[in-house]
Amino acid sequence: MVVEREKVAYAGSAILIIAGGVLYVTGAPAAITLLSFLFSVGSGVFGWRKQREVKTLESAMDSLLEEKKGLKEELEATEERKQLKSQRLRNLKQVLDREGIDADYLIEKYGQPLKAPLLVLTHFNSDKGWNTEEGEQYIRNRLEELDAKVLHGATRVIPPRSVDQEIETREELEDWFHDEVLGGRDDLTYKLELMSIVDLRQVFGQDRAGDDGGQFEMNTIDELFDTDPVVPTDDLLDILARSDRISMEDELRENVALLAIPYASESQMRDIIQHQPSIQSNLGDITQIGNTDIERIEQVLEEHDVQGAEELATGIQEEARSLRPILDGELSETQEDIATERATELTGT
Repeated sequence: MVVEREKVAYAGSAILIIAGGVLYVTGAPAAITLLSFLFSVGSGVFGWRKQREVKTLESAMDSLLEEKKGLKEELEATEERKQLKSQRLRNLKQVLDREGIDADYLIEKYGQPLKAPLLVLTHFNSDKGWNTEEGEQYIRNRLEELDAKVLHGATRVIPPRSVDQEIETREELEDWFHDEVLGGRDDLTYKLELMSIVDLRQVFGQDRAGDDGGQFEMNTIDELFDTDPVVPTDDLLDILARSDRISMEDELRENVALLAIPYASESQMRDIIQHQPSIQSNLGDITQIGNTDIERIEQVLEEHDVQGAEELATGIQEEARSLRPILDGELSETQEDIATERATELTGT
């Protein structure tokens, strides 16, 4: 619309200038000629101002589009990091399952309150004032990213590793819900019937009904966290380092599954754990794996039906070479800090 007005203004200015020239040549009264000239100048100025407005608007639009593009890329990168962290935790859980390390054990070893949000949240979409399909799916996706687990219907519990353990007040809990569950959006429709923080050390569930064949998902809190590494990921490796069931040093030296955690898919992890003794026999300990050609690691993985072995073999060798100096005690104090940070990446911390 602004562009059209600019064109009209310039066209009108040109017509009035021509008309003024014709009037002057034909001897029209000076007042009419002057009036025509003034109108032509006014139209020209109006067109120039509109052109300036158009350029300003175009510049603002370009800035907004660039900002939106940058924000989209940032959100995509954040989502990718969350997915990678979640995958690493699922991989680690498979290793812990094999060692008999369950949620109860981790909670006991943690030794302090383990805060988990418990919420009853209705957020479906409908044509009667609730969310659009996009809005409903957005909330669902946010809950999945937090690894929320369904107890029954709209009742969910979120594992401690997904929440700030420093939350103390109702206001802090409200802020966390708005930022983490709603993603900071104020346009979403929902009914939050209840939200509270529970300490997993002080709650329990029991199922004496058995399989009732119901159509709705129903779980006890014990079942949800039965084999889930519930503790904050910052503290998980520390607990495992103090564990009386697993020696992290021995495991890192002789457990190829741990080396695969940051790189493997869930199905790759299952195959490696299933064939771990045989794979380990072929590849040796962490020092030998670090010195083994990638092609050989890939060949051994393929022999044990591990799909996508090429990229995974590269990651396993890289992990072995990164962790070997830690186990051999060859690092300076500064290098140890860097190596310790590298080791925590097993869980995506």
